[in-house]
Amino acid sequence: MFSLPAWAEICDVPKHLNGLTLLFTVDEEYGHFSPDPIGVLQTSFSKENFSTQVVQNNHHFIGKYTYLTLDDDLAKLTIRQILGPRVIRYSMTLVCTSQKAGYYIYSQIEGPRLPHIRQNTGNYMIRNIK
Repeated sequence: MFSLPAWAEICDVPKHLNGLTLLFTVDEEYGHFSPDPIGVLQTSFSKENFSTQVVQNNHHFIGKYTYLTLDDDLAKLTIRQILGPRVIRYSMTLVCTSQKAGYYIYSQIEGPRLPHIRQNTGNYMIRNIK
């Protein structure tokens, strides 16, 4: 009766991101420490590259990524984001809660603002599914 598998919805993270668009939100409580703006980030993926638009202000940035599924409901997205002359490196651990949504744990490895190493969490939603 109290078994987590009995209550959890069965879900899978995407097998790849090529051709997908994901929406990411940052949890409000991390606002002052967040490397990304609070709000909605719309990220479109090609085979190795991504393009992100901040929905609230139309800021745009690009970069390269690698994606690895670790289990049916768990994946790791590793990013090298380019902001003009600056580079930000981070990873996002994606955990699905349904076939189209889940949460993520953001871990910055390198960035232009202090502190260089930081973490936050948020939610993601797959906008289109192939």
